[in-house]
Amino acid sequence: ADVLVAAAVHDKHIYYFTGGADTASKHRLLQLLRMPVAGGPATVLGKTVVAVDKPPAPSSYYVFWISPEPFVTTTAIAHGKLYAGTVSEGILVFPLAGGNPTRIGEKQGLPSKSVHKLVVVGDTLVASLEGGYIVTHDLTTGRTDAVASSRRAEKLSPFDNAGPFRLDALAADPKRQRVLFRLTISYGNDPKGGLWEFNLASRQFKKLQPTAWGAWSPVIDERIYLLQVDGLHRLNGGLVACRSGT
Repeated sequence: ADVLVAAAVHDKHIYYFTGGADTASKHRLLQLLRMPVAGGPATVLGKTVVAVDKPPAPSSYYVFWISPEPFVTTTAIAHGKLYAGTVSEGILVFPLAGGNPTRIGEKQGLPSKSVHKLVVVGDTLVASLEGGYIVTHDLTTGRTDAVASSRRAEKLSPFDNAGPFRLDALAADPKRQRVLFRLTISYGNDPKGGLWEFNLASRQFKKLQPTAWGAWSPVIDERIYLLQVDGLHRLNGGLVACRSGT
């Protein structure tokens, strides 16, 4: 049976992916479906075969899982398309009007084909990638730039040539032409960890808070709610300050 691997809600519809074995090849088949929130039949919008690094045995239920993340790690909907970050195929771009996806991958300038997080601000896609990269991709021109790279010797950002890092949360703030992200450092108590912004106009990074623990909600009325073990907190004042909430 197919396995549900990701879902998103947009404009009174649920968009979700299913994955399963493609009988015509040794690859896995990924397809995007849409159904009304109010209920009704699902419509297949597009599908593609994908490669999964070291997949488990076909009899395993988790045919699309590469611990600890599912195959589709992150999604964003903009400009009539759904952008899906994956663990091994870069970014798949599905038209919401229907049709099979195109790819944003290594040939388009991604330094890694494993995507952790992505968002879209205006005509710019921002993504964090395996290996310690933050990239921007211009959806109009197709240009991809690594704005942060843990492997770049030249210090062009606070994170360059400074060891591996990972964004475990990323949110778009289009009103202020920026993205917010929480940075996790894979070693020690590095001061670069915490809540940051990247301004798309100035192309500059700025640290906002030393930390912002908790799972992030989607942006709701310019706030991000944080789910924590001791209750709910929220980032407000333009998605920045953290305070207790009820």
